[in-house]
Amino acid sequence: MLAGGLTTALKAVAEELERADAAAVDAIDTLVVHKNALAMASEPKSIEIATLTGRPVIAVAPDAARAASGLLDGFWRRTASTDHLVLDTAARPDTDTDSIALASLNQAAGNLDVVARGDWTTSFNLGTSLPEGKVPASMDVYVAAAPGATATAPVASIFINDYLLGAKRLTADGKAEKISVDIPSYALLPRNTMQVRIQRQPASDECRETPQPFPAAVLPESRIFLKSAPKLGNFAEMTARLAGDASLFVPTSWRLDATRSLPTIIQLADTVGVSPSRATLSFEEGDAEIEPKTPYLAFDTPVKGARDTVKVSGDRVSIANAKGKTFYDVSGLERIAVVQAVSGSKEPGVSYQSVGTPPVFESPFQLAGGDIAVLGEDGVLAAVNSRGAPLYLNEDGSQRGDAPFTWERLLDPAFWMHNLSLLVAGVLAFAFFLLIFFARRAKKRQSADQG
Repeated sequence: MLAGGLTTALKAVAEELERADAAAVDAIDTLVVHKNALAMASEPKSIEIATLTGRPVIAVAPDAARAASGLLDGFWRRTASTDHLVLDTAARPDTDTDSIALASLNQAAGNLDVVARGDWTTSFNLGTSLPEGKVPASMDVYVAAAPGATATAPVASIFINDYLLGAKRLTADGKAEKISVDIPSYALLPRNTMQVRIQRQPASDECRETPQPFPAAVLPESRIFLKSAPKLGNFAEMTARLAGDASLFVPTSWRLDATRSLPTIIQLADTVGVSPSRATLSFEEGDAEIEPKTPYLAFDTPVKGARDTVKVSGDRVSIANAKGKTFYDVSGLERIAVVQAVSGSKEPGVSYQSVGTPPVFESPFQLAGGDIAVLGEDGVLAAVNSRGAPLYLNEDGSQRGDAPFTWERLLDPAFWMHNLSLLVAGVLAFAFFLLIFFARRAKKRQSADQG
């Protein structure tokens, strides 16, 4: 569209110049070649460095858009070492396994020189870093640490999004040690940061010693184990489902103000984890309801059958809970938008509804684990879980009474303190039945002696 507009403008200028001086047409052609190569026809399936008003731009042929998104998403980006490529396919390899190596998420070395504290950090997106429809369930992290200057053992701690999931005092003999942790659903976001923190005493009580770093490492066999995304009805679930084939629905009117609407579409699609290489874009006319056939992201477009608890009318926003009770109803709003994780239709998705003049986002933002967020130009202004869903759910969405049980929990004193009343009742019941048992044995022995 942009290139076509520029071409039309340059042709109009050339026609005017030709009437005054035919030789000036050659100058216009030279200008197009050297300063506006974007307006020239591109090779099919190509991506190249072109120029627009003398400035370099990345030009992508229409039939290369999907492959180009795979090339530029980070995994293959460094292979694009020339100014012209023809793309047939560029995508991440599919995996059908139920685990993924931490090393595949971050190719940085896992070695650390630790004086007092060292952090190894990686990040992953539920949409683009993991297989479609999968979320992390647990992790096995292998670490190794060399002996230090003191007898105090170093401690390795594991965090996801600043939640402490587990820690272990290390033997520190240079050998691999495993730390296994469960990953609860409340700790996950559409874009996640995982951190292994190793802390150690820097020096002994010999005050003349100078603290020296000692090596530690997060080993390549560390893995994240996956499970099917549970039906939580929140943004984390939608991100996992939007990673595969997805649909973007945009009102046709947004095309008339592309310079304003396009950054919004890109920002929100990236935030909720839409894969550019697997998504399709559709422009919708009027207020007719759409019927998505894949998980979707809909901008100011109604979805047939969706249980939408957010109602927007002009500058008024009304938000209700799952039972229909309204807990937010305000008018006079401007330059905000409301996004919601929506279910009820054939496919789950995320809806975006602008209030008044749509906001222009100044910087990237994160959506938390809720299902409704109010957005402004500075990002998330407020977020809520309108469903009141518990933190732990089974994969079918039914409530689980507590966190998943593991045998390691029996070694945790907090587990026994939390269940102290049940423990006392069990001991008393066992003692009572044991007393009855011995009383009956004594009675039988007494009867036998008398006989």
